[in-house]
Formats: sequence, structure tokens, C-alpha cells
Amino acid sequence: MTGTLSGAFSGTLLGAGLRACVQILDDVRERRAAAVLIKDCDAAVEVDGRRVLKAGTPLIGSLAERSVPFAVAGGCYADGVLLNDVDVTDGEASGVILTHGSVRLDRLEDSVIELLNDYIKASLSGKIAFCS
Repeated sequence: MTGTLSGAFSGTLLGAGLRACVQILDDVRERRAAAVLIKDCDAAVEVDGRRVLKAGTPLIGSLAERSVPFAVAGGCYADGVLLNDVDVTDGEASGVILTHGSVRLDRLEDSVIELLNDYIKASLSGKIAFCS
């Protein structure tokens, strides 16, 4: 395959821009997710010279307004978490928001865990469970 892929790939670099996917879900059968646009922001980290929002990053936005990109949630409320790493180097990018499911904290980057404060976790209670 030629070209580069952006969006749902994270983990170990395999070559030609492809990456092994890191699964953050505890149970892949019990989940709800939706495709959304993701904004570039300061929470993106540099990976191989690209700006990447990491899987598990809390997001805020509207599923009813799909043309308006989701942003990284700050403060006390989130609508869900980013299911996979998303490359935002070139601006807005397609991604997947997890709105219901169970997320393994031990599979998240430290920088993402810092974003998941007690208020964010409380706002997701009953929708997303966080486990080790």
C-alpha cells in the first residue's frame, strides 16, 4: 500500500506510515462509538514528526452537528473519549469517539491519563468505565 494513513492507527511503527493498533477497550463487544471530526489542539503530542491526539483523550462536541469538529475536553465535562490515535498534523482529521464502553487505563499514555481528571470521569460515569 502506498501513501499515508491518518486517523485510527497507533502503536508500533510498521513501516510505510502504518502502525499496529493499540486496543484501549476492555471488552470490544460492549461499546458504542461514532465517526467524528477532531480539532488540532495543544494536547496533541509529537510522534515521528507528526502531531497526534492519543487514544483515550477526552472529547467534547455534538453528535448532532457532525460538521463541527470535536475538541479536547478540559475542565469538568466530556462526551466521550478518542478510541484511537488521530494524526492532526494537517488540521482537522477524522476519528472515532467512544461514547459507551470500558477503557483500560493501563493502555493509555500518561499524558492522556492526566487529562482524565475526576470531573471528566464523573461526567462519563454510566457511559464509560475506566479499569486497570
